[in-house]
Amino acid sequence: MFGRQQGIENEINDHRAKLQEIETVVVKNVTQANRTVEQELSRFEKIISAFEKYIDNQISDIKDQNKAYFDQVANLKGDGNNEEENRYDEIKTTLNLITHSISQIEDDGKDRTQLLREEFKSIEGALS
Repeated sequence: MFGRQQGIENEINDHRAKLQEIETVVVKNVTQANRTVEQELSRFEKIISAFEKYIDNQISDIKDQNKAYFDQVANLKGDGNNEEENRYDEIKTTLNLITHSISQIEDDGKDRTQLLREEFKSIEGALS
């Protein structure tokens, strides 16, 4: 019986040693897996960070381009308004001059007509 009990104890000790070996290997593999996961997460975070910087730069560039475009449009619009105002003022001034000239021509025409009537009357009177 002693021999049989000792055989069982030896088997239990062998199984215990194998379990410890398995536990050691499992702990070692889990530790290595954790390190690998941490490294991959770190790498992933760096990639995400690089993408965020790239996207931020692109957005910033687009905002700058839009601002420059809107400034340019505003400047052109302002210049266009000034040109239109200047043209309007020129046209208004020209129309005023033409209106004044037409008024003078009408007045001169009335005066000449009056003079011609008087001359015709005097010629009629002289002929009659």
